[in-house]
Amino acid sequence: MTLPKHVIRLFLIAVLLLTQTFLIEPHVLASGVTPPRTACHIEIGNAHLSTSIKRKRGLDAVKVNATSTCNFTQRNVQLTVKIFKVGAITDYLVAQKSTDPLAAASSGYVVKNQFTFLLCKTSKESFFYGVAYSRAIINGKRYTTLPVRSEDSKPIDCGN
Repeated sequence: MTLPKHVIRLFLIAVLLLTQTFLIEPHVLASGVTPPRTACHIEIGNAHLSTSIKRKRGLDAVKVNATSTCNFTQRNVQLTVKIFKVGAITDYLVAQKSTDPLAAASSGYVVKNQFTFLLCKTSKESFFYGVAYSRAIINGKRYTTLPVRSEDSKPIDCGN
């Protein structure tokens, strides 16, 4: 038994309307990104060509930034950012850096990792994305976050 085309169209329109009505942020569902459920969370940016490394060192580099934000003071934060290159068969790790948990900059309401990058060897178009996770002490308890992935993986003129 096949349904008439007008019935299928009406069904699809109804599903779309229900989705728009009941979801707070329908674009979140489409992108696969889950909004933070608590006041403490990690935000990770998309991979991009670094303008600061180009300006300061004259080199092209892919960079990913991440921030750990909390409404309580975080201490001994180790915010790790990994950069992955999309491969033909599998994605592979090309860079990884973590904040020093003993450094003064690794405590507070906001801790940033803005130093994870990969120098480009060629200008061949490639796709990259970042993954970040964090360990921190908040109110005397150690917490570890789940990994968070960059929302987009766009082509960047940077090959290795």
